[in-house]
Amino acid sequence: MRKLYSIVYFLCSFFLFAGCKDDVEIETGEASNITYHGAEVTCRIVSSDVSLANAECGVLYSTSGADVESGAGFEAKSVDFNGETFTAMLSFTTADDFSKPGTKYFYCGYVRVNNNWYYGNVRSLRTGQKE
Repeated sequence: MRKLYSIVYFLCSFFLFAGCKDDVEIETGEASNITYHGAEVTCRIVSSDVSLANAECGVLYSTSGADVESGAGFEAKSVDFNGETFTAMLSFTTADDFSKPGTKYFYCGYVRVNNNWYYGNVRSLRTGQKE
């Protein structure tokens, strides 16, 4: 019987602590001002269980969806953050020495707080034509 109490105690403790995980939910916005060498992305923080006072925000992007989903890829740090939304400028010139018009990129918003990374949904865009 004592062993049963130990198992029940362990399971209750596990589920109690598992439900207390800090989380940040990010909505990755649509890209705008798309050219062959860059784009602008605005993201929104939907909810947060952590303080965002020292948060670093931005957008990860790559021509590989797998890179973005795994947290790899190029980082575009936010140019502004008002506690709810942040905007980042993607530069394809640093990614591929001027990507070709029509190149497909994948991207998602991210927030980093105390070395914990949180990612938004992955979206895609195609680069525009040369001006």
